[in-house]
Amino acid sequence: MMEFIDHPQGTQAMLGSTLVGIMQVGHTGERSVVRVMIRSRDGDLIVTAFEGDEIAIPGDGSAVVGPASAPDGTSARWRIALAHRPSPMP
Repeated sequence: MMEFIDHPQGTQAMLGSTLVGIMQVGHTGERSVVRVMIRSRDGDLIVTAFEGDEIAIPGDGSAVVGPASAPDGTSARWRIALAHRPSPMP
């Protein structure tokens, strides 16, 4: 089972062994949206994804996008829930 962890906009997260920058988080009115920068050995990738999408992480599986949370009394920034899905074992 995957564990979703909230990550604030403007921070970085380790998904597997890959550093992912949380550039922008928001909501379209229907579902959450996030823009991330993935640091990989092939170069930096900038990806926009929606809640329920999987973002491929070169050589390290994928990130699954969960719901976004708006700023509130505990956090002044938008947050996005992300989970890491490792690559299948050969």
